[in-house]
Amino acid sequence: MPAGGAPSRPLWRDGFQPPQRRICALEFVAPEAGDYKLAGTAYARIWEGKNKMSLRLLRMNNSDAQEIGSIAIEQKATVSLDTLSAHLNAGDELVLLPEIDGMFNGGEITLRDFTITMAR
Repeated sequence: MPAGGAPSRPLWRDGFQPPQRRICALEFVAPEAGDYKLAGTAYARIWEGKNKMSLRLLRMNNSDAQEIGSIAIEQKATVSLDTLSAHLNAGDELVLLPEIDGMFNGGEITLRDFTITMAR
């Protein structure tokens, strides 16, 4: 083994992958410029433990990505998404990104009656 105790070859060759973040997101692409509002609820269920989950709202385009909102969700709790909104240009992406506090956890978010509408 090299200094520091690191293995001399990648661990994933033996079928083991080192710990890393695995995330997924839900994305909406704005068909036209305007103010968009989210509605519905989000329910969080962590598979093990009682860690909190955050549902982050990002606005992305070709030049950058910005976090424009976030909601904390306790284990087995339901929160309203009615407070989330964003101004988007045509082609901008609105991304819902769930993240669990703590690295070694899995879970899910269930969206109910979920809609994104443009204010007219």
